[in-house]
Amino acid sequence: MTEPATRSSEPLILTLDAGGTNFVFNGIKGGALVLHAGVVLPAESRNLKRSLDNLVRGFREVCERTRGLGPPAAASFAFPGPADYRAGVIGPLENMPAYGGAVPLAATLRDALGLPVFVNNDGDLFAYGAARHGELRELNGALEARGSPRRLTSLAGMTLGTGWGCGFVADGVMFTGSSSTGMEIGACPYVDGRAIEETASAGGLVRLFREELGAVPFPFDADEPGLPQRIAALARGKRAAAVPAAERAFRRLGEALAFGLNWTIGLLDPDLVVLGGGLAGAWDLVAPHALAHARSAHVSGRARGYKRLFDLGDEAEREEFLRDETAVMQGKKTGIARSRLATDEAIMRGAYDFALRALGMDAPSGGVPSA
Repeated sequence: MTEPATRSSEPLILTLDAGGTNFVFNGIKGGALVLHAGVVLPAESRNLKRSLDNLVRGFREVCERTRGLGPPAAASFAFPGPADYRAGVIGPLENMPAYGGAVPLAATLRDALGLPVFVNNDGDLFAYGAARHGELRELNGALEARGSPRRLTSLAGMTLGTGWGCGFVADGVMFTGSSSTGMEIGACPYVDGRAIEETASAGGLVRLFREELGAVPFPFDADEPGLPQRIAALARGKRAAAVPAAERAFRRLGEALAFGLNWTIGLLDPDLVVLGGGLAGAWDLVAPHALAHARSAHVSGRARGYKRLFDLGDEAEREEFLRDETAVMQGKKTGIARSRLATDEAIMRGAYDFALRALGMDAPSGGVPSA
């Protein structure tokens, strides 16, 4: 049996990493996973009964393994959408055909486990975790340490991977919209007529790379896993014939990301934009192009936005972002950073804090005002 990793006095919350192939179950207590290795069961993405049975089985197994930590207070996790997250109703899902209609996931688990169940979008939980435990908390601590009265209160989170997940938190509250579809920026049209996440995503990067190769042979097995990482390694190299194509692919991906950044910042006016997901590992290749394009002007010469954008990975720009300004326009700032929390950790922490707030046992916000 796997031993619990922590025995703090905080509530135990059951959680889940829901993928199209596997479900990985665990528990959270005191902001940390309690099992060194989670319970892994097949997602059974083409058979609804088996999929739901495995969800119940996995959570019950976590309860069994964590008996010494006391009874769980709730289950809280992210699940693919589209969904009515408030009602906990899922589907239809492209990558999980079993969920082909309105599946009452939360009610099913609530009845089986006898616990409150909270289901949310992964992009929303990523933003919530990053706001309460990541960059927002860290930067507010830096402002307080220098005696500044200024505080950052809003964060847009973006995860770039298979798709483009987005979330927004303002004044400690996770924004979901009126029907659980808020911040679905990835589905919005890009300038080439595609959905923007068809370009700013792992699959988009592979497509861009193929287009940029032209007559140069594709240097990898088309079916091998980790193609975005292989393309990134190629772009950082200097010898292979495909290097220029890899560099141009990242430039085009950065321009697509800038398109979404400008829309998000213009609409929501966040203090911070934090990037996570698998492609965040190539932030060094994406950021220069994304920031340069986001800061550029339209063909008419008009600026793409009113706010000044800062790369928080650059020490000089971070210092300028933290500096208090007296001029009105100089004070309009948005910082852009790669998440210091791993994406799954930010989502996990967001799920934990969401459950505690819903149960009236809110965790410390780490500098994020509570509404």
